Amino acid sequence: RHVVAHGEPPEPLSVVLVLDMSGSMAGQPLADARVAAARFLDRLGPGDRAALVAFSESVNPDPAQPDLRREMAFTTDLAPMYDLVSALQAGGGTPLYDAMTKAVGLAAALPPGHRAVLLLSDGRNDPAEVGDPQEALQLARESNLPVFVIGLGTEVDEAYLRGLADGTG
Repeated sequence: RHVVAHGEPPEPLSVVLVLDMSGSMAGQPLADARVAAARFLDRLGPGDRAALVAFSESVNPDPAQPDLRREMAFTTDLAPMYDLVSALQAGGGTPLYDAMTKAVGLAAALPPGHRAVLLLSDGRNDPAEVGDPQEALQLARESNLPVFVIGLGTEVDEAYLRGLADGTG
């Protein structure tokens, strides 16, 4: 016998997908990140929403000012997001702190519920002096917003990435 519980449908999920598109991601790392992003998007349900922050060179950390060449606001229509991810090119630096501040700001602006940030990166903040390493972490904690991190390769800033993941639960 099987017992089936009937109840309210699950609350929709809202996730900001953050993709490192810096120069070090050229070639196989970029191909792997595209596959990982597509697989993640494939697993979202019909009511789930995703936003995208793909970053390289520079990022305006203000969530209200998207760079439409590589960022998308929350949407349930994922087809344009697949297209944008497949068209992204690697190049430039790694403004990781500013990208995370923007991504956390996007998710934190939503009502509390099933929301999160997912980061795929192979590096560390570059140039080192750009952005604030604590800003995204502090906002995520204040907003009760989990950050999931996938470090690609061996050059990641493990302390920062682990701090984001552990510090947000």
